[in-house]
Amino acid sequence: MKSIENCNLLSAKENIPSAYKVYPCSKCKGEMHSYLYAQAKFMVCECGAAYTLDRGDLQYEKKYKEVDYKPIVAIGSIVEHKGIKYRFTGFAVKKDAKYNFYWAEYTLFNPIVGYRFFSEYEGHWMFLAPTAKNFELQDQYQIEIKDDGLPFRLYSKYIAKPIVLAGEFHYDVSEESSMEVHEFINAPEIIIREVAKQSVQWLKGYYVEPGDVMAIFNADEVPLRNGIGVIQPQTFAMDFDTVLKISGLSLILFICIQCVFNLNATNQRVLTFDAVVEDSTNAKAFVSPSFELKNGPKNLSYRLNSDVYNQWFETDVTLVNEKTGEDIDFEYGVEYYHGYTDGETWSEGNTNGDKLIEAVPSGKYHLLVTPIKDPTASIIRYNISLFSDVPTWWNLIKSMLLLAVIPLIQYFRGRNFEEKRWMDSDYSPFDIENDE
Repeated sequence: MKSIENCNLLSAKENIPSAYKVYPCSKCKGEMHSYLYAQAKFMVCECGAAYTLDRGDLQYEKKYKEVDYKPIVAIGSIVEHKGIKYRFTGFAVKKDAKYNFYWAEYTLFNPIVGYRFFSEYEGHWMFLAPTAKNFELQDQYQIEIKDDGLPFRLYSKYIAKPIVLAGEFHYDVSEESSMEVHEFINAPEIIIREVAKQSVQWLKGYYVEPGDVMAIFNADEVPLRNGIGVIQPQTFAMDFDTVLKISGLSLILFICIQCVFNLNATNQRVLTFDAVVEDSTNAKAFVSPSFELKNGPKNLSYRLNSDVYNQWFETDVTLVNEKTGEDIDFEYGVEYYHGYTDGETWSEGNTNGDKLIEAVPSGKYHLLVTPIKDPTASIIRYNISLFSDVPTWWNLIKSMLLLAVIPLIQYFRGRNFEEKRWMDSDYSPFDIENDE
């Protein structure tokens, strides 16, 4: 995000107006302090009495509400943001004339950089500065403008009306009763067009976290944040295209790593034996010869081959570590069916298959095998083989599934966040999608 400040930061740090001129309030007999001097056009006492200034002379205009919506620090306080010090000179509470939304605005002044503003709504803050750019609107229905190639979409149009004022202002605040405002957003940035009677001003700003606002104003507390702000960035967010690129690069990396592992796999046979089960459906368990696994932990492939034909065969297996007594239990079986129906042959299943057991530690092992055969089979011949450190793509497949899920999660998470952001807007892009 480009800085919206455009000044000599070193000279701006200390050039804060410290002297002020005192004006008496004719209504409450209190004092009003002016730091802007000749630039001040409008002053409002804390009692709500509003005055215009003409060459330093006060002229009473009207009475606003007393300040019951308090600023987070006293008017006249020093505020520092990004190494630049400002004087907090004016405070306003405004509302949307149509929907009665209320928000607060803080006017800041530095004689080098000029005027800056903090705006707060529902505990969400944005920092705003006038911009020399003139974003021309072709017509009243235009919903997008661009800045440095980035699109800013229209979020709202409203008439701003002040209801609470305090401090001094460099513009005639009374004109704001007819100020038309257009807000265009590309979170966490915003571009605002303000149209008064005979003037148009563009401002650009960005979101500021409440904790940062407390440090900037040296305030003890700020209003609690409610809902999702107009330009609030999503926490731990990353745009979908970036997530997709990272996932793609990660997939290439995982493929390379898996290829290296597979090329270095020993695929060593550590056990093989033939057996027969007959007569009864459930034979008694038997113990296989012992075998040794080295350089673990390594994966272990259990491979079963039998002569089933229109039958099934299953084995209940326990892999036992002879030194520690630890065991791994699993079941594995095969089935094969073949037939001829309506002039066509068909088949289902297979007479062999394998099961992968991951990360088996080194040690001396044996198998405890219980064979279970199809009751229709009188005899089943089968072979069991074990292979250690076999090449496999299973880890890559799991990684691919994970890498596919992450972009989807981020997409729906981001979409849900954006839908909530645009809920109060009459120009939501999601309403357009739903209408289609």
